[in-house]
Amino acid sequence: MTKVKINPGLASVMLVASIFGGWECLLLVTLLMFIFCEVDDKIQNVAIRVITFYVAYTIVSMGWSVIYSGVSTAEGAITNIVATINTYLDPAEAIETTKLIVPIKNILAIADSVMDLLFLIVKLGFVVSVFTFKPASTNPLTTKINEYVNKVLNYINGNVNVQAAAPASTTQQQ
Repeated sequence: MTKVKINPGLASVMLVASIFGGWECLLLVTLLMFIFCEVDDKIQNVAIRVITFYVAYTIVSMGWSVIYSGVSTAEGAITNIVATINTYLDPAEAIETTKLIVPIKNILAIADSVMDLLFLIVKLGFVVSVFTFKPASTNPLTTKINEYVNKVLNYINGNVNVQAAAPASTTQQQ
């Protein structure tokens, strides 16, 4: 099968731009490019950089989703517990949950909006850094993402700690 010659610059732009389309778009563009096009080392390096960034970005954003869901679950649990307690109390003695829950919901909504903005800035910063060949500015979120980028690259390169990767049941039996 003859592969199509593709401009490395155009291929790189397609890979980086596919970040904004999500995982499906990124993987589909990468897969089709590697199957049907002549891919040089520059394109391979961009593909590795984009995919490792997106893996790390997804891990950190999923971490935030776990935190957000955990706090939302705690808020719901508090509401349900107080409602259960209130069924055993006189209406005059009932505990008012709105004074407790409304501030939690408001703080959580603000934190989620700030995190959404930070994730968007990090994604945009990555794209700009790729196109300008300059490192993105650092903040705690990019630092955490870069930490996972390094872990993903180590995994790709075969530098995996076998003991840490083994399931807990097999390590306890030894």
